[in-house]
Amino acid sequence: MIYWSRTRFHCPWIKPENWRHSSSWLGGCCGPEATVDVGKRFAAAIYDDLKAKELHTEKLGVDAIDEAGRLALAALGVEMTGAMPAMREARRTKTREELLCLKMGCAIGDVGYAKVCEVLKPGVRECDVGGTVMDAMWRSGRRACKCRDTFRDEHLRGLSHR
Repeated sequence: MIYWSRTRFHCPWIKPENWRHSSSWLGGCCGPEATVDVGKRFAAAIYDDLKAKELHTEKLGVDAIDEAGRLALAALGVEMTGAMPAMREARRTKTREELLCLKMGCAIGDVGYAKVCEVLKPGVRECDVGGTVMDAMWRSGRRACKCRDTFRDEHLRGLSHR
């Protein structure tokens, strides 16, 4: 529930009735049977939404989808087409708010880089550098990190990377 409310806080323009839970088969690491099962549930949810809007016979534009998702959608008769050109065009034109977010992200990254330059010395452990950098970025406004389990410093556990 925390994730749900946090996401709604950061994306207030999305109407509550348009929220969906995501599906992930983690690149198939859970095994072929589980991957197929989750892929089927993923595809069924999309198909149900398309059918409810009477769009199930239209082509579905996809930007990035792997084999499991593509096969599951195709098995339900969903015809897919590449959406990359349209997505590339949408990504190219930035709003004032997007530019502000990019500048903020770059500033936080600069804090991290400056901290690396400050603490990186021969003999320093990688996890100590990483923990210190993540903490500095956290204190500068960072709220998420895809490498969250990389650093294991005891004094930072539970702070910036959890």
